[in-house]
Amino acid sequence: MEYLYQNCIWDKEGLYTLPVMSKDAKSSCLMYSSYEDPDVITLGNLQVSPSVRKDGRGKELLHFCEDIARSKGFETMHLKAQTGSWMLEWYIREGYEPFAEDDQTGVMYTWLEKDLNKEPRNTSFFFFFSER
Repeated sequence: MEYLYQNCIWDKEGLYTLPVMSKDAKSSCLMYSSYEDPDVITLGNLQVSPSVRKDGRGKELLHFCEDIARSKGFETMHLKAQTGSWMLEWYIREGYEPFAEDDQTGVMYTWLEKDLNKEPRNTSFFFFFSER
């Protein structure tokens, strides 16, 4: 799938947002940086249309965003998922590790992070044996 994004200047000294959307508009997210930690990029609102779910679109979009972040010099990606949700488990399988919880909205969320310079762990061994 081809993705479109606003090509803005990222110099790690400012606050930037980068919307990303698939060319067919069936998957999208938002990436943003902060003044507090210029080496961290945050991914928010990753969405995939129900009509294309289970086609690997979420994984493809997530990896696309990680590649953009690496190319712009970011070392870590943060995101959050509702505690106990399937999305939280999915992000963990994609190499994200929980580091904090947040209930400011009245709903418990878990913050996760991924070191973008670290080789992803191979979890296929575990899935192979867990499916039996």
